[in-house]
Amino acid sequence: MRALLPLIILAACGPKAATPSTGPAGDEIANDVPSGRETTPCPDAARLGEIARDMFEWQGGTPTMTCVPIYAGEPLWLINGYVDIETPDFVGVSEGSAIVTTAGEQWWLGEYGEMPWGTFEAMTGEGWRPVDLDGDGNDELLYFGGYSKHGDSETHVTPYLVGDHMVFTGTQLQVSYDNAAAVENEADIEGCAGTVEVIDGPDGTKRVAITRTPIGRGVCEPPGRRVYALSGTDLKEVE
Repeated sequence: MRALLPLIILAACGPKAATPSTGPAGDEIANDVPSGRETTPCPDAARLGEIARDMFEWQGGTPTMTCVPIYAGEPLWLINGYVDIETPDFVGVSEGSAIVTTAGEQWWLGEYGEMPWGTFEAMTGEGWRPVDLDGDGNDELLYFGGYSKHGDSETHVTPYLVGDHMVFTGTQLQVSYDNAAAVENEADIEGCAGTVEVIDGPDGTKRVAITRTPIGRGVCEPPGRRVYALSGTDLKEVE
C-alpha cells in the first residue's frame, strides 16, 4: 500500500513528506483505532490537489495525495503529497506535508521540496494513524514507516504530537527488519518479524503493543511482546 511518509520535524519546523508501500512480509498493523473525537472526512482528490498546489508551490504535474482526518482542538486534515519531476538534470519528486483546516487554510506547514526518485522509492510504510494516546480528547499521530533497499528492509513506528499550530516528533521504535532479499542462502537470513497493536490503557489512554519474533539467525531487540505508553514526546515501555 502506498502511503506518504513522515515528515522530518523539528519543533515548529515541519515534516518532510515522502512515499511508500508495504513493509517486510509478515508485518502488519493489527488494528485500526479511530481518532479521539469526531472528525471531518477528507475532500476528494481534486480538492486536495488544489490545496497542495497552493501550499507547496507546485507548477505542474498531477498531484498524488494522501489525507488523514485528525482532531486537535478542531477537525483538521493532515495532507501529504507529491508530483513527479523529470528534467535533464533531475529525476524525482517535489513533495510536501501540511495540516490544514477543513476550509483548506494552513494550520501548520511542514518542509517541502525535491527528493531524488531513488530515495523516494526506497521508502515504505503503512502510513498514518490518529490515536488519542494520552486520553485528552485530541489526536496524536502514529506513523508506520520503513525502507527497502539493496535487499534489506526495516519497519518502525514513530509518535507525533500535534498542538498549538506545531508538530513535535518522538523517537521511532523499530518493529521489524530482514535481509532476505540480500542473501543467496536461506541459512544466512537474519530478521525480526513484528506486529503492532493499539490497545486500551488506563483512564482513557491508548498504548502501543509491539510483538517481535526472530527470523532465521535474527535477534529481536527487545524480543517478545512489549507495551509502550506516551511519555513526553516518546513511547516508553511500561510492561
